[in-house]
Amino acid sequence: SVTFTDQSTNGPTSWSWDFGDPATTADTSTAQNPSYVYPAAGSYPVSLTATNAFGSGSITTTVVVTSAPPPSGNLLTNGGFELADGSNHPTGWKVINGFTRSAAIPPQEGSFTGLHASTADAGWNVYQQVSVTAGQRYDFSGRVNIPATADAFKFQVKLSWRGASNTTVVVKKYTDDTAGAWQTVSATSLVAPAGATSVRIQMVPSSLNGSVYVDDFVFSRSP
Repeated sequence: SVTFTDQSTNGPTSWSWDFGDPATTADTSTAQNPSYVYPAAGSYPVSLTATNAFGSGSITTTVVVTSAPPPSGNLLTNGGFELADGSNHPTGWKVINGFTRSAAIPPQEGSFTGLHASTADAGWNVYQQVSVTAGQRYDFSGRVNIPATADAFKFQVKLSWRGASNTTVVVKKYTDDTAGAWQTVSATSLVAPAGATSVRIQMVPSSLNGSVYVDDFVFSRSP
């Protein structure tokens, strides 16, 4: 949907718009500031003729319509970790053996959580990568639950923009447990930088000797 604004001078009293849509003959309007819904992406020659008591004047310009933006819902696949493959790894996520689907503790929603299990490995990276539009704002939220432990560890939730300008946003870094309580991690109005074509939503534990549960990861366009 494109809205057009008349900027004619000398007090016009009537307007004739042609929106340049070759798919129909009903692509005209006599409103001063009309709107038109284009059926597809493309370049359209739009013309306006404005008329007053002394005559008329016309102008033509090209309007470029891009593809419709993606829906405002969750852009992540299996953000609730409800689905798993035959090895019990949550589908949609790039994982190693230390990350599985779990029903060991009550999830926030659904029947399962994601579980980073105790391991001697350090610094592995579990992630999912989705396409983004440079300059668009995005929101991220998720939940983390770390049962009480005296062991030292680190656990980070990060977003890494991929493209011409690779930058990383650390949403949350844990060096202590949450005593078995769910905590919300979030970042809002994150602007995809110039050149960004995708983003990786990453979970990076290191020196982990306990368990970290995650649930309800959502990455979406900002309203």
